[in-house]
Amino acid sequence: MSDCSTDFLPNDMIYYTATKISRRGQTRFDIDTHLFNPIINKSIQLKLPIESILLYYYSTPIADHYPKKLFDHTLKAVDFSALNALDSFGNYNQKIHTGRLCFEFNYDSSISDKSITILLPKFILARDLFFSHPYLLRAALFAENYSTDILVDMEDPDAIHIFIAQNKKILKQDLSDPHFLKKLALILLQPDLNKAFLSIYQKTIIDQKDAKSFNFDMEAPNIRNIDLTVDGIYDKKTGIYRIERITSFKNLDTSINRPIQFHFTAKKIIQQVKNAQAQGSNKPKPASQPKEKLNKNAEADTDKLLNKLRNIPGEIYTIEELKISLQTPPAETVIRKRRNQMDKDQNQEGFAGGEGDIEGTVPGFTTESEIQLERVTHKDLIKLLEQIEKKGYKIKEIKNSPFKKYKRFRGHKFANNQLRYFYVYKISNIENNHQFYLCEIDTSDGKKNISTLLLPYEEETQRLIETDLEIFNNSILSQSLSWPKKFLSEVRGITPITTINHPSKKEEVEDVNYYADWAERILAKVKSI
Repeated sequence: MSDCSTDFLPNDMIYYTATKISRRGQTRFDIDTHLFNPIINKSIQLKLPIESILLYYYSTPIADHYPKKLFDHTLKAVDFSALNALDSFGNYNQKIHTGRLCFEFNYDSSISDKSITILLPKFILARDLFFSHPYLLRAALFAENYSTDILVDMEDPDAIHIFIAQNKKILKQDLSDPHFLKKLALILLQPDLNKAFLSIYQKTIIDQKDAKSFNFDMEAPNIRNIDLTVDGIYDKKTGIYRIERITSFKNLDTSINRPIQFHFTAKKIIQQVKNAQAQGSNKPKPASQPKEKLNKNAEADTDKLLNKLRNIPGEIYTIEELKISLQTPPAETVIRKRRNQMDKDQNQEGFAGGEGDIEGTVPGFTTESEIQLERVTHKDLIKLLEQIEKKGYKIKEIKNSPFKKYKRFRGHKFANNQLRYFYVYKISNIENNHQFYLCEIDTSDGKKNISTLLLPYEEETQRLIETDLEIFNNSILSQSLSWPKKFLSEVRGITPITTINHPSKKEEVEDVNYYADWAERILAKVKSI
């Protein structure tokens, strides 16, 4: 599970690097991300959804896509094919920098008038060459699951047809975005780019399948004489220039010799064509029919379906329009627009994690019972607070209301659609005015055992509880009803964070001092912090 959604990071958070990748279930990946938090004035590490790499550039605040502490450089006639060369020991010529696999090559720089060593992190190359949109990142890491989304038809002598399934993995605005369509066409049709793109799945996922966390890896595309405009950091002591952003790729031979027509259709129709193609080549042939006749029938079925698809109106790009420099757009602006669109259209699948499975199904709750559950958590909480009051404390209710729904995350309702409550109280010692916050999540359905959260009464906590409580609400839901400890400590700077396990309900029956002992445990813990 991710430590935090990117929605909750402050705008002046500064990004450094993203390193180790880990799985989150079967349909998501997270990545260890190193940032600097000016609120607490220290570097932090968070596990964020892997799509977050599209939001940042090195040493760049979240709210600003213009790089800091980087200088630009133009690299002429770069030979990417040389990056895949093996050394005398049979190993690829690569290095590791701050946990990232990097290509390394020498370059005669006109600026420094000497040969310099260049490090190019593989994730940076893939991000700026391929991953202009979240779908393309997912397609690289889930190559075997995404084959049903796209169908390429090369049989028409007048045009290349690319059929795209309209589903919840490819956002509507992607289909109307020329940059996305052109990038997709280049990945599908330029042989060297396609090979490099597919190598991501092989080298990152398959080759490291037994690892708990793994490094992003890929082969460099076998292309030569590419001009790059880059931003990076030059170390005068070592003579190494490290690239952290590629803003353009020029002189790319697309190998595309016909116009391209994009058609948008249903996934089932694309699957019908693929099934017909597979049937024609793989299905066993009955002895009663000649093989040639069966092949002709299968080809006829396929041609019929393809002709039907070709007649669907779509986007057309000429050869000249496809001979473009691969310009990297301001990624943050693109993603922010996409976020806003996803908020408006709840039928779209988000890319933050936890919203649905890989097919984009909307997670929901089955109606197990129409009977309203008794708010047992609230009844217990009231009895607990009464015991705390008896010990010389003043109780102030901050929140006693249902969770507000946040995007497509689960948890704001029980299985019977009854609203789940969220409770926050400020508790003050009457004698010495020592204060703290007590937080509880309604678990009256008994589906999850969630501890009581105790937070110190200080400026950062006060701002969160009394000003940004909805952000706290959302972060809890995004963590599947777990207390978001990393968000509280690393992002909001709230420490210490203390949790108290609920006593067993069995003890409530057997122990007349059940609530008094519970209160005593809480107050003893508060005194220690």
